[in-house]
Amino acid sequence: MTSEDKLKPLFTVVIDVYWGIEFFKKAISAIRNQTYSKLEIIIVNNGASEDISSLIQTLKGEDPRIKIIKYKENLFKFSDPHRLYYVITNEALNLASGEYFFYQSYDDLLALDYIERIVQLFEENPKCLSACGRPVSLNSSEEANKEEMINRKTNFRPRFMAGHEMILNSLEPEGSRIFSSPGTIFSFRTKTLRDHGGFHRSAEDFELYGIVAFGVTGFDEEAIFYWRRHKGQTNKILSARGWSGLREFHSLIKDKQLKQKWEIYGEDVADNLIKNIFYEKCRASADLTLRLFFGFKLIGSIRAFSYSFNYFYYWKALQREFFKKKRHYFLIFVFQFRFLVKPLINLLDSYVITTKKNRFISRLKVFFSQTDWY
Repeated sequence: MTSEDKLKPLFTVVIDVYWGIEFFKKAISAIRNQTYSKLEIIIVNNGASEDISSLIQTLKGEDPRIKIIKYKENLFKFSDPHRLYYVITNEALNLASGEYFFYQSYDDLLALDYIERIVQLFEENPKCLSACGRPVSLNSSEEANKEEMINRKTNFRPRFMAGHEMILNSLEPEGSRIFSSPGTIFSFRTKTLRDHGGFHRSAEDFELYGIVAFGVTGFDEEAIFYWRRHKGQTNKILSARGWSGLREFHSLIKDKQLKQKWEIYGEDVADNLIKNIFYEKCRASADLTLRLFFGFKLIGSIRAFSYSFNYFYYWKALQREFFKKKRHYFLIFVFQFRFLVKPLINLLDSYVITTKKNRFISRLKVFFSQTDWY
């Protein structure tokens, strides 16, 4: 480390791992080889296998910037899937010495200049309390989504803006143009996180509505955060089992007094925000309930229902979603018999001539070529 590097602020990056050694190798390599070298790297060994644990120890021997938090057993439980995030992020936060703090999953990947660009945002604007780059999806073959790279349709916003304004704008009909994220993506001033009482089980909802909202947020469109699509994605597994995040968000409202905090922007703003987000969570839970039901994943459907049935908005959304998307739910039902349906679609395609019908059949072929629907 040069004398110039020593004067730079320390940046803490946390990564946890239980399985997926190949993804983890790529993720930790990208972290270690960042153009910004003054890092504190906290690896959370979440009861990982011997080969991963051995790799972590080897990495620690090679890189003095690495610290390890180790658990004997995997903290992730399907009976309480959000406990893992809550426990490891808060323990890492207690250990962290960096001025800035960032958590990423074992299967995601940072562009090599990502942290340098994020630090620049914080250093450029002392009022900046949170910062992030642009998310781009990555498949298992390390191929970035070209459409998202070249012809993106989301995350068009200034380099700095008030966090609550970004959030309120993002809730508008075209809100994804100003903010869209697949999960936790923000880096924070460590002091800000501690002032807010650390992390909450609701993960990205707390980061966004509970922290980002109360300060200036920075954005660098050239800082690329690659989030990976693959069969083992935790969110896919949890969705298939009926987890919608509704219960965690309801807990967030109470635990962090979310409505009261938002009242600094006006009581009407706070009321409308909580109401709109909570309805959207109920709508998503209702949609998940119906998709799993028509997809014959009855246990997941019952679980989604059992965590949501006591909310009035859920019942309202359940009815609306069914009538609004009944054709889609019918297709999900038919999807279960795709091995019988696909030959019929191909046969129909060979006899149809009109352009309009061809487009409809093309859409059907795309739908039935999917490997899953949830």
